[in-house]
Amino acid sequence: MLNENKFREIYEGFVTSGLTAKDYCSNLGLAEGTFYYWQNKLKNTLPPKNGFVPVVLKTERNEASISDNRKKQYLINSKQSPEHINKTGLLEICYPNGVRVRLDNGADLETLRSLIELIH
Repeated sequence: MLNENKFREIYEGFVTSGLTAKDYCSNLGLAEGTFYYWQNKLKNTLPPKNGFVPVVLKTERNEASISDNRKKQYLINSKQSPEHINKTGLLEICYPNGVRVRLDNGADLETLRSLIELIH
């Protein structure tokens, strides 16, 4: 029988897997409804799921700042050091499941949104 401690172990594995809840539960032989029951029951005490990190490029000072309000987030890499981001315009977002999104100088917010929608 599943208890709180066991579910926390399962949930930690889910968060780091990069899989959907459906696929992760299928791999474990766990009913998806059971997963969501425990997730909802413990939602205020579970570690955050991986999510997108807001990135703000400051063109005035040629800096990039990353707002990181969670401990486990997607990795954001640039091909150059932060002071060169606006000069080269190269930015790469790497997701835990291996998907990489590379943006060049011409990418705008709508392009980024459409790429994110394709992933989901």
